[in-house]
Amino acid sequence: MDTALMLCLRDVLDRLAGEIATQVHLLIALTEEHRDTMAVARTLTQAALPTTLAVKTAAWLSGVLDAAQQLAAVRAALPVQFGGAVGTLAAVVELSGSIDGAVALHETLSAALGLVPAPCWQTTRAPMTRVGDLLVGCCDAWGHIAADVATGCRTEIGEFAEGHRGGSSTMPHKNNPVKSVLIRGTALTAPALAATLHSAAAATVDERADGAWHAEWATLRTLARRTVTAAAHTCALLAGLHVDAARMAANLANSGDLGAEQRMMAELTGRPPAPTYLGAAHHLVDAVLDRARRYHKEMS
Repeated sequence: MDTALMLCLRDVLDRLAGEIATQVHLLIALTEEHRDTMAVARTLTQAALPTTLAVKTAAWLSGVLDAAQQLAAVRAALPVQFGGAVGTLAAVVELSGSIDGAVALHETLSAALGLVPAPCWQTTRAPMTRVGDLLVGCCDAWGHIAADVATGCRTEIGEFAEGHRGGSSTMPHKNNPVKSVLIRGTALTAPALAATLHSAAAATVDERADGAWHAEWATLRTLARRTVTAAAHTCALLAGLHVDAARMAANLANSGDLGAEQRMMAELTGRPPAPTYLGAAHHLVDAVLDRARRYHKEMS
């Protein structure tokens, strides 16, 4: 059962790797296109400082790249489960005729299945919790994107719009951010599923658990299915995202005096305000873009 789960999860991770590669490609293009698109940076829901849209999309990109890095590590370490009834290889030793034969069969099976040889982990459930944490981490990254887009889609803000019109059953004038809503729904429910995996890992007893093991199956199935779906929705969201640069500029102009912090820092240092204070932000954006291009190179 554990080996079968690893094979199913391998397919999930391979699918997610492809979706994430698409997201990175789309986010690179979006960040490059809007490198100089001015916008309002908000903290605690309030206008804070001028920024560029590229700074925001670079943050999205950084989160996706973090998920990609974690995914690669987990994918490379998916283990085979081949310890026998209680993890001693007893039956395999009898069938193969020796301990060396049993160990060789273990390694041969691992290679044939494309999994990693590992000591019996029937009561050490870190392989399951690692996958669960990875899936939640992916959903965290996509949930961040969806939350920003949904906020930007608000009528009074109007800086974003989803490319796929989300009609209302009763209000035909609306364009609901349907993809963002679906992604956020998954991001909000995923952590509880991973928590179930951790609870099961902590409740494991004896050499095969009486219920904790069984709790993993439906939990992993649901979490994996929802994560793959959220990955596809995120690709569609990014591919169809509409940016209203004029509205961003208008919102920035209507946000009042956002240069107070800059002037205060200049007064403290005794220097005039820097005319190109966004240069540092551009530097940070370039650092994220360089990381993304290295990822693309490694993937190809």
